[in-house]
Amino acid sequence: MGLKEYLSGDLKATIIYFVLGIVAGYAAFVINNPRLALVSMMVILGLSTAVMKYALKAPNYKWFLSNGIIVFLFMWFVVWTIFYNFAAAV
Repeated sequence: MGLKEYLSGDLKATIIYFVLGIVAGYAAFVINNPRLALVSMMVILGLSTAVMKYALKAPNYKWFLSNGIIVFLFMWFVVWTIFYNFAAAV
């Protein structure tokens, strides 16, 4: 299996949503306002989903849910929680 076959559309979407989840989690920590953090997370998720739908020509909503949105939300929450707890400990 070559690198081109390994980096299919599903894996590319998962990696991009993974990185965007980390960025959104850190941004939520920096904003330090729960409502604005939630709005910023939703904006990042919406914009990235629109771009990914156009770039990867995803078939349907289930594809986005399994390959991106769950990964994004999980990483956002984990990164935000880590930074939040680290700031409280220091």
